[in-house]
Amino acid sequence: MVKKYLFFLYLFLFQNVYLKAQNDTLQNFAKVYLIRHTGYIGSAGKLKVFLDSSIICKISNNRISLLNVKDGIHTFSVKLTVNSQPSEKFDLNIKLDKGKTYYLKIVLKQRFLEIQTFFEEITYNSAKVYLEKLKSTKNCD
Repeated sequence: MVKKYLFFLYLFLFQNVYLKAQNDTLQNFAKVYLIRHTGYIGSAGKLKVFLDSSIICKISNNRISLLNVKDGIHTFSVKLTVNSQPSEKFDLNIKLDKGKTYYLKIVLKQRFLEIQTFFEEITYNSAKVYLEKLKSTKNCD
């Protein structure tokens, strides 16, 4: 009987230490919400999301994705077509601080012969509408 209690006490303590270590690790990162609610333009395909010129995910329309990104200055960009790299003129350079939360909305603008895609940083009050009604995924889908 005593062994059973000691076993459960050990599991309880181990679980608390593990969860605390996991929370400490996540506090060293910034939370970045990627929001895609672009309407009918380009809604059939997934958009490629780039972080510092490396593709990190593909995101569908009407989705929110949560990313944990290390602090520092990072470049976010998004691409609709199949070309490998996005245009640098639409890059979003942003300084991320650990423990803070950022909201980046994908914007698609239809021009005469092209569709421009880029990120726009928005506030929590603007993002709250999307957080409540869109489907959320972790690290895109």
